[in-house]
Amino acid sequence: MDSAELLAQLADIHLPQAINYWPPALGWWLLAMALITAGYLLGSKYVRYRRLQKSCNNALTELDRCYLEYAAASGQDTNSLKLH
Repeated sequence: MDSAELLAQLADIHLPQAINYWPPALGWWLLAMALITAGYLLGSKYVRYRRLQKSCNNALTELDRCYLEYAAASGQDTNSLKLH
C-alpha cells in the first residue's frame, strides 16, 4: 500500500455544529429568575418604605398642627416654637 491509497481511505474532516445561543443553559434561566425575584422583592420593599415614610410625614404634620392649636389655645407664643 502506498500513501495515496492510505490517504484515499481516510474520511473527511467534519466540523462540529455551531453553538446555539437559544435556548440558554439552565444556569442562565436560574440567574434570570433570581434577578427577577430580587427585583420584585426590592421594589415591593421600596414601595412599602415610601408608603410608611409618607404616612409618618402626614402624622408628624398633624401632630405639629395639633400642638400649634394647643399652644394657641393656652396662650403660648407660637412664633418661637421650633417644629420639624
